[in-house]
Amino acid sequence: EGTDLPSILQNAVRNGRMTIVKFDKLEDCVDHIKSIPCCDDVATAEGNCTAENIGANNTAQTTKRPTIPIIGVEIDNSSKNLEEEPFTSSVAFMMGNEGSGMSSKQTAACDGFIRISQYGGGTASLNVSV
Repeated sequence: EGTDLPSILQNAVRNGRMTIVKFDKLEDCVDHIKSIPCCDDVATAEGNCTAENIGANNTAQTTKRPTIPIIGVEIDNSSKNLEEEPFTSSVAFMMGNEGSGMSSKQTAACDGFIRISQYGGGTASLNVSV
């Protein structure tokens, strides 16, 4: 199969540890993510599926059954450093455009934000390939 997906991710898909779903519209993607429970019933019952444990600002706290939070990767005053954020459950990361960052629609869909430390004097950006 002709793909530029790294072999480690190809293996994860083949072994059922990862699913890749393509969406044409941001809203469809967000709806899909928000339909996926973030934890199993045991983790929820034990209190391990909380907003504090998954890095979400509000979604996990306000829904009856917590869903996977969408965490934006963005340089912002509210962003937490990725190196300091203990993700103990599933998280969906949203990346923005290298030049202009995340759109207002993307930002609105996020439950919280992280930043990835970069070292050196260059541009504070990451290249993302789909």
